[in-house]
Amino acid sequence: MTRLLLAVSALILSALSARADDLIAKGEYLMRAADCASCHTAPGGKLFAGGRAFVLPQMGTVYSPNITPDTATGIGNYTDEDFVRAVRTGVAPGGKHLYPAMPYAEYAKMTRADVLAIKAYLFSLKPVSATQPANVMKFPFDQRWGLMFWNLVNATS
Repeated sequence: MTRLLLAVSALILSALSARADDLIAKGEYLMRAADCASCHTAPGGKLFAGGRAFVLPQMGTVYSPNITPDTATGIGNYTDEDFVRAVRTGVAPGGKHLYPAMPYAEYAKMTRADVLAIKAYLFSLKPVSATQPANVMKFPFDQRWGLMFWNLVNATS
């Protein structure tokens, strides 16, 4: 009986592992299609560790965030809901509005399953401790609460 239970347990674990591997592979494919690395990797920096500068004429400079699973400087503490909300609506945990340099208005059309596949892929990577420089935005663009109005006009989730 013990051997049977061990065999069944091994089969179940193998199936769950294969399912997780498939989800991670799907997430990697979607991440590449969305080209996340181009924005979330600074020139000469570590993959997905953020810090790439986006100079927005007349507005200021926005730096991409670390999207590695680091719990201190990345997205390692993001729940599924946190990640889906950030990707599809541009609202980070705590209610902070992301600048639309992150094309969340376009990602709003992604299915929840696809967004979570990307999260599974990112969480399969090695965490990188990296804090990006602070954004330097001119008034009134430094007022993140104002982004809710931009979202009303542009974001369609």
